[in-house]
Amino acid sequence: MKMTRKTTLLGIILCLAVMAEDPTPLVKNIHGWNTWQRPDSGGKFERIAPSDELPQGAMKFLPDQDKDKYFIQWYKPFPVKPTDHLRFVFTFKSDEATNSDVAISLSLKARNQAKAWCKKPLASPKKATIEPGKVQELAIEVNLPEQDIPDIATLSPMITVTNLKTGSITFTGVKAELKEDGTDKP
Repeated sequence: MKMTRKTTLLGIILCLAVMAEDPTPLVKNIHGWNTWQRPDSGGKFERIAPSDELPQGAMKFLPDQDKDKYFIQWYKPFPVKPTDHLRFVFTFKSDEATNSDVAISLSLKARNQAKAWCKKPLASPKKATIEPGKVQELAIEVNLPEQDIPDIATLSPMITVTNLKTGSITFTGVKAELKEDGTDKP
């Protein structure tokens, strides 16, 4: 079963969601997710608002000719409980001109109740091999009871794009699933 939560829009940033039993998917809008870059790195992106064609919106990463290094992270914190078992699946497409040595990775970072980043790695980062012009998926899963972080408050899936020199990469969908006992709830 897909995890559901009510979400609200505050300005252009999607606020943190609260757990609720309604048919609204947890990831309703990817247009308002956060970005972060190292001060010495380049990286351009374009937020694409939700539409009939792209119901979740999209995030498009573009080359940055002004910088030698390309590094950008795209993420969103989700409220979690220490008993949650979660899986995140990102859908993306690179165009035909995208350089084949671009690197895309998906990792998870957690914050505790004091809003400090947890230093413990939650799962091995997942990496994508670019197939220009093809729709691809990148997924990561974590069973929080196995992590032994009793004061966990939020979990942030983070996409990191590095070394984009030509073409573009567009993330068009994100699914978040809450699992119990390693299986989807019906």
